[in-house]
Amino acid sequence: MNGVRHHWRRPGLIVLLLLAAHGALGLHSMDRKSATFDEYKHLRNGYIYLRPGVYSRVPEPDELINPPLVNAITALPLYGLRLTGNEAAGDLETEAAPRTKEEAWKRTFPFDTGRHPDDLLARARPATLVLSLFAGLLLFSWARRLYGEGGAFLALTLYALSPNILAHARLVTVDLGFAAAALLLAHACWRSASSPGHGRAVWFGTALGLALLTKHSALVLVPPLAAAFVLRRLALPADTPGRRAAGIAGHLLLAAGCALAVLWAGCRLFLVPAFNASGAAGAGGVWGFIADPVKLWLHGVFIVKDARMNAFLFGRLSLTGWWYYFPAAILVKSTIGALFLAGTATIAALAGAARFRHRRTEAADELFLWLPSLFFLGVSMAGGINVGLRHVLVIYPLLFLLAGRLWRTSLRSRAARAALLLTLVLHAGSSLAVHPHYLAHFNRLADGPENGYRTMVDCNLDWGQDLRLLAERLEASGSPEVRLAYFGPTPPDIYGIRQHPVSRENEMHPEPGFYAVSATRLQNLYGFQRTPERFRWLRDRPPDDQVGYSINLYRISPAEAERLAQGGD
Repeated sequence: MNGVRHHWRRPGLIVLLLLAAHGALGLHSMDRKSATFDEYKHLRNGYIYLRPGVYSRVPEPDELINPPLVNAITALPLYGLRLTGNEAAGDLETEAAPRTKEEAWKRTFPFDTGRHPDDLLARARPATLVLSLFAGLLLFSWARRLYGEGGAFLALTLYALSPNILAHARLVTVDLGFAAAALLLAHACWRSASSPGHGRAVWFGTALGLALLTKHSALVLVPPLAAAFVLRRLALPADTPGRRAAGIAGHLLLAAGCALAVLWAGCRLFLVPAFNASGAAGAGGVWGFIADPVKLWLHGVFIVKDARMNAFLFGRLSLTGWWYYFPAAILVKSTIGALFLAGTATIAALAGAARFRHRRTEAADELFLWLPSLFFLGVSMAGGINVGLRHVLVIYPLLFLLAGRLWRTSLRSRAARAALLLTLVLHAGSSLAVHPHYLAHFNRLADGPENGYRTMVDCNLDWGQDLRLLAERLEASGSPEVRLAYFGPTPPDIYGIRQHPVSRENEMHPEPGFYAVSATRLQNLYGFQRTPERFRWLRDRPPDDQVGYSINLYRISPAEAERLAQGGD
């Protein structure tokens, strides 16, 4: 027991070990995975934001819709490279029209840079992991202020070993960066409300501006955080109601002004040069200098607002999705341990909010955690993009932090402490069991990752990340020719895969052969409206093997092909 106490007096060592484990797991996992669907786009845009005019194949303005901050950060390791886009991969003539899908593929970033895509990703991906480590450190610091060191270790363990955090901490996308920015924003808002001052208001506004430069969805966090701010200020002593109201209004106005200044400066620095390079002319003059940055940012808001995507959930397909899509995604893709702890903490915090008058300060502090989380989830449930858990990843750090409150409760009995530690062990075990395939994590409520393709696809499971592992598996088997139906951004021959692309006729009717079929292609997510029969003959057949849980392997004999063609089992 004395040894345990001795270690608890050294929180820095435990924090270092947890963050080191997070970093090591992320680095090893990213080294095993090929590109996911959005990574090339984000990396290209980030490079264009940093070095406008260098890359010659500038995309259309509507492709530069993401706010620039995270894209620019992840592209920083590429700054010293001159990626002009004038070197088509292989022996292709850049002037000739592409004759095949593969040739067209190689006329796009990064294949037109003359560099292997894995080399560029290896440079850029660690930048996202650094953002994740920063978020973990901030989470620990805030949780320690609210719940003490025990609660902080609990929150950081949930974060550092979360398969969903690890899945996106090693990708060149904006989702983890947005989660980190949102945590920074909520923390700055809390500090500003609990200890008012002009400097705190400026920092609150700066954090809001940075979050808005990370993802348009940061707008959704403004109403709940403003409400939390007001309620937390009401918990402070004040001379008169009038002075209190004036102080709150002045503080929020100062923060809003700083946020607009940071947003304008970031868009002026990154977005405007990129749009000019794409041929989209601004208003010009003094008015254009002032208005163009905000207009370009708002342009992205309107594009995202009207976005709709096909959805797949529990074997069903939809053009519009379901209101319960994100709660279902959280339920099946979180570890059972994290579900139990975060869910219990949220219920306890809501119960505490009902007793606001008696526990005013503590209840007001927790508003900054559960109120933006639940509000963001509610808005997402009403939206039209039911494609992946990543769109609500932002709530995970906040709810993990809120789970830190359970540490104090566990101190009341040994049984409670034992249950808490066991839950953390189950959380860690579930995450480590799926390493390095974190994107494919599904808990046992969905029958595990091996059955994930029956539950959810696209970026919940199959985002193109296992093409390199497929190539390694095929090479180990003597490099057989494979009938490949791949969902991803990379030409298979980049990895030397000898493929026989699955024809449209073969998609509709079985033929003998060795198949490798991505889960998203198997479930026909992006073709069910035009060709509902695609892969129906294969969908209910269990795979013979899997690669990273996202690519199913099948060996179809002539006899089985004939039986499947006749609708047999």
